[in-house]
Amino acid sequence: APPHPGAAAAEAADADLHIAAGALPRRLGAGLPAFSPRSAWLFPDQERVLDWRHRLDALGGALRIGIAWRGRSGNGQGPDPGVPLVRWGAVLATPGATFVNLEHGDAPAEIERAEACFGVPIYELSRLDLMEDIESTAAMMVNLDLVIATAGPVAGLAGALGVPVWRVGPGRRTLPGSAVRPWYPALRVFPPQVGEGRSDALERVARALRRVASTTAPADGGPVVDDPADGGPADGGPADGGPADDGPSREPTRH
Repeated sequence: APPHPGAAAAEAADADLHIAAGALPRRLGAGLPAFSPRSAWLFPDQERVLDWRHRLDALGGALRIGIAWRGRSGNGQGPDPGVPLVRWGAVLATPGATFVNLEHGDAPAEIERAEACFGVPIYELSRLDLMEDIESTAAMMVNLDLVIATAGPVAGLAGALGVPVWRVGPGRRTLPGSAVRPWYPALRVFPPQVGEGRSDALERVARALRRVASTTAPADGGPVVDDPADGGPADGGPADGGPADDGPSREPTRH
């Protein structure tokens, strides 16, 4: 098959046909029932997981939440602007929550400004390169109760690890009538509704998060919320503007 228009030229190979890996299911005629459900696709090193558990325990807080707010430069559908950290005030005001920075790159200035505005610490973990050390990042991330992120690699990594993740942004590639992506069952999409921006979607995230924080965790460490309100799964609302489904809850759990 010819390369997709605008795609970078691939290295020549001795093959009769070329196809993108993501296009194989369509050619094979496989639907969702052909794939057994999995809660996670990636599994970090357990020694690193235990090490990060001890370090995160030292931060305290009833609910440990990782956040990433910047958008991507582009994914073939135009740039994603993300949500500036200074607009996360309603999320950061959640009682009992401890926030951990998952944004790679030069973020200290944004973090210092948000901390000054809202009076809430956002912890940056030393000895962790969020861009280059994916193994350690994954080991740290599975010790979080929840990840809240805009579209990008942070949300994708959390979903692949099976960490509950609330993604703020367009609801493309979700199951019709839901805010779920079948390959990331731990992910919920909070899309802007008609006439809204991402900041409005983030306000719905904040409401859902306050309900989580006000709920007592069950003894078995299972889901802490079973009653999402305000029109959709985890308060995100259906991705396509239709009614929400009755699928399984993918809410944060406390460690």
